[in-house]
Amino acid sequence: MPKSADQGGSPASASHEALRHILDAGASMGGLQGLDEAQQQALYAIGHGAYEQGRYADALKMFCLLVACDPLEARYLLALGAAAQELGLYEHALQQYAAAAALQLDSPRPLLHGAECLYALGRRRDALDTLDMVLELCGSPERA
Repeated sequence: MPKSADQGGSPASASHEALRHILDAGASMGGLQGLDEAQQQALYAIGHGAYEQGRYADALKMFCLLVACDPLEARYLLALGAAAQELGLYEHALQQYAAAAALQLDSPRPLLHGAECLYALGRRRDALDTLDMVLELCGSPERA
């Protein structure tokens, strides 16, 4: 059960308070570029919470803001891709996963989720080719 506002101290209440402060200050997209690490983490926590609760559209908004703040943070790109994928926005998700894959050349995770999107879009051959890349990154089954 979540803590009430008067109990304070919980990560969720701290995150919501940080977001309220950002929005009350009249943050614009240009101003969002100046978010410090703690503020970005607060937005991420809110987005992650929304995602975990199945509120994918809300999560998408938070992760869009984060990607606007730091487009080179693979974690934000993966989160945005996941929210878009859950909403059936497979092309958008695929773009985010591709950007994350470019930043994490040795990680199979963005490729795996990209393959899921390709499959959902009916691009079966592309999905299979991408899964082959995932297997190459993971190593041969004999080495596993």
